[in-house]
Amino acid sequence: MAKKPFTMEKESKDLLQTCVPGVTVSTTHDSCTDSPRLFHYYHSYQTLYVEDDEYNDDADDDEGSPMYHSSPITQHVPRLEEQRQRNRIILLIRLSLLLSAVWFYCYNSSTTTNSNESQSNHSSLPTWTVENETATNATRVGDDRQDHILTALKNLDEDIQGDIVLASTKQKFQMAAKVWSLGREPPLAVVEAFSIQDVALAVPILAGLSKEYSLEFRVKSGGHSFDGASTVQGGVMLSLAKLNAMTLSWDPENDDDDDANQTQRMKMTTTPQHRKQQQQDPSPKTVIVQSGVKMEDFLGTVLDQHGYESVVSSAAGVAFGGFLLGGGYGSTSRLHGLAMDQVIRIKAVLVNGTVVDVYAPNATTTRTSFSSRSSQDNDNDDLFWGLLGAGGGNFAVAVEYELKVYPSKDMKLGAKVKMPISYLTQFLQKVGEKEPKLDDRFIASVEEFELSGGGSSPDGGEDDTRSFQSKLLKLKSEAKNGYRFSRLGKTNNNDDQYNDTEEEGTATVTLHWMGDSNGGSDDGEVGMDYINQNVVSLIPQKVRKDVTVSYYYFSWSGITRQKEQSETWRTVWAAQAWNGFLMPENNTAAVWQSIYKDMMTMFQYCTFLVPNIELWGGAISQRTNNETAFAHRQAVYNVGVRLMVPNGTKEEQHFSEDQSALVSAVWPSIAKHLQGVYVNYPMSSLAKEDYPNAYWGDNLDRLVKLKDQFDPDNYLHHPHSVPSAKK
Repeated sequence: MAKKPFTMEKESKDLLQTCVPGVTVSTTHDSCTDSPRLFHYYHSYQTLYVEDDEYNDDADDDEGSPMYHSSPITQHVPRLEEQRQRNRIILLIRLSLLLSAVWFYCYNSSTTTNSNESQSNHSSLPTWTVENETATNATRVGDDRQDHILTALKNLDEDIQGDIVLASTKQKFQMAAKVWSLGREPPLAVVEAFSIQDVALAVPILAGLSKEYSLEFRVKSGGHSFDGASTVQGGVMLSLAKLNAMTLSWDPENDDDDDANQTQRMKMTTTPQHRKQQQQDPSPKTVIVQSGVKMEDFLGTVLDQHGYESVVSSAAGVAFGGFLLGGGYGSTSRLHGLAMDQVIRIKAVLVNGTVVDVYAPNATTTRTSFSSRSSQDNDNDDLFWGLLGAGGGNFAVAVEYELKVYPSKDMKLGAKVKMPISYLTQFLQKVGEKEPKLDDRFIASVEEFELSGGGSSPDGGEDDTRSFQSKLLKLKSEAKNGYRFSRLGKTNNNDDQYNDTEEEGTATVTLHWMGDSNGGSDDGEVGMDYINQNVVSLIPQKVRKDVTVSYYYFSWSGITRQKEQSETWRTVWAAQAWNGFLMPENNTAAVWQSIYKDMMTMFQYCTFLVPNIELWGGAISQRTNNETAFAHRQAVYNVGVRLMVPNGTKEEQHFSEDQSALVSAVWPSIAKHLQGVYVNYPMSSLAKEDYPNAYWGDNLDRLVKLKDQFDPDNYLHHPHSVPSAKK
């Protein structure tokens, strides 16, 4: 009988093929050297032989032939049993080492993940064990419930192209679950969708888990919400961040001369008649964007490479999904309308997993002509109305949008107007009065106050802390009793006078001319002349000695990306917004002075607070309040403040809570002059009974009916979602 090379049992071979991805295991030692970790153990078998009485293919048929033709052991028959015993011991030791190596390799494979993976790896089964998730999720309630949830998620993970990421994968989970406001508690798991089909498979499963086990789930596009609406502690995040494809509706290589005509029409867009003509353009160019596309990517591709613009956020990290569904205010909103007004088609996934296309009234798209639409598409027209303007996470999961775009250049004209902070309200009131006559290419905002005395929130000392808390309690008490905040003394309500002895400090008003400037072209000069003659001229001569106006040209896409690089806009520990709409009838000197006094109270004490006052009107106001779900079309300004707490020390985070409480105490004195709240700047301080009317006004009843039609069991919900009449 001849010698036989060492062979692995079938069970061991199958185990290796299952647990060691990328290694093909054969019955001999030669192919096993593909794995560096296992090479040492396999290589040692090259000199090991195992006797096998049945392996006699090479035996001589003659009766006198030796038992082992090729083995030198036949020359030492007396030592045969001793050698056999030694071989058995060596074999057992080496096999033990081999199995240890296999176990070590499998363990590392299941706990080490690459955060840049583009394809799902479903072989890491240890990730799904209940024990692993128990150690990393304190929100677990009951072994059976957790087992069923993890089993359902594991089955879903095997069906989708994307990944389901659990907390046990650590680094990858942190990336997948990350939201702008880092202080939010993480979910139990993140479903990362790589395709629309993934979303269609995931939504009904998550809805079923919500029904059976009260497992909440949220939808994330970019995770940039002020109130953390895209995550939920102990629940599931459905992430659309990797749905980030863009498609142009035209061939850039064969662009025709119509661009010049469209550009000329844009330059004439200064009256309601021209705006209406633009909105009814029968053949607009469009771009199809998925929900996870970020502003910086859109501007880099559509504007930089192809010369087209739409309405985008000023923060590059914001994704289109939540931005469009909430309305979408941007630098070109006075020129084109809200971002939602540019949408002519939405692809959405209903809670039962059905994928539908819904259309703007009288819209034609590049993919589906109106004549070819089905009756089901027509039945979903109300869904289009409800999706845009009501905010995300209400009726369905929107995954794709088709947007109108307009010819544009990247270079724009800007101006910084620095003025005494006590004159700011007079200036804003005068600009608001003139708004109906202002060119739609002009836009203004206030995002910076500089108080010469600085804020008085504590810097860490015990006495400072006690003093600040004492002031906070006093202000809370005054607010509770309905008193006005008059700490800053008397202010002059006569807008024709200016008192330079009032509160010291400066306010910076940012003015943009969103026509094509091209680094000093004719339109840039037109913009500069226009701002001088129609805006700067509103400042009285007496005040001008204290006002500076600085003009500059800027790259629209560049300044958006630059803003995102700042620490505050990339991530914050906590973010909170307070805002409301100032209507034309309240744009008076007395109202602005009242707002000014209360704002100064907040800014004197709150170091993390920044102003946010935006000029609205223009094309935004050319639609009625019930034409879309957005109910605040006639506003002159959106007036607000934002508490932006950096990702710093525990002390900073602690004092931010006090500052939040102070702003919430003072804000009602400002809010009484305002109407409604912008759903994209959600106010977490709004009471449960107050937020529906604040966000949706007269459109609330219709939205509630839509909720009961498309999501009657309220699977899609968050703290400020459209309420269901049935729940």
